[in-house]
Amino acid sequence: MSDPTPTEPTGTEPAEPTPGPEKEPEKGAGGKDAILADLAKERDKRQALEAKLAEYEDAQKTEAEKAAERLTTAERTAAEASARALRYEAAAEAGLPLNMAARLRGDTKEELLADAEELKGLVGTPGSTFGGSADAGVRKTPPQKVSPNDLLRAAIRGD
Repeated sequence: MSDPTPTEPTGTEPAEPTPGPEKEPEKGAGGKDAILADLAKERDKRQALEAKLAEYEDAQKTEAEKAAERLTTAERTAAEASARALRYEAAAEAGLPLNMAARLRGDTKEELLADAEELKGLVGTPGSTFGGSADAGVRKTPPQKVSPNDLLRAAIRGD
């Protein structure tokens, strides 16, 4: 007979419980839900502290720094508006629909006009039926509505 080895369970040792599918998640101090709740609280605290820091930094700025920020923002807005206006002018001069102005590229009016002419050659002009209009002449203009009075006048005139 052989002696039982410590790795083999004997009838006198209690068996370790095996986790089964019916085991519930831990909700104690170290459970997953508790950890997630702690993380959420810490995140909220961090966000509140970041907001207070931003307020503090804004309060510490001098009036000159605040004015410089406003000036920088105003200059950037003015430059964007000027560039947009130049694109619209170039599109209008080239005969492009204004909704295509945003597609134009260039820094000067001359560059924008050259790009507008190139784009116009690619897409054609409104009303052209060959070589680039978006519908290539497939769409027809809808018939105009004629009132009964117009029909009566045409019949009297003999049209």
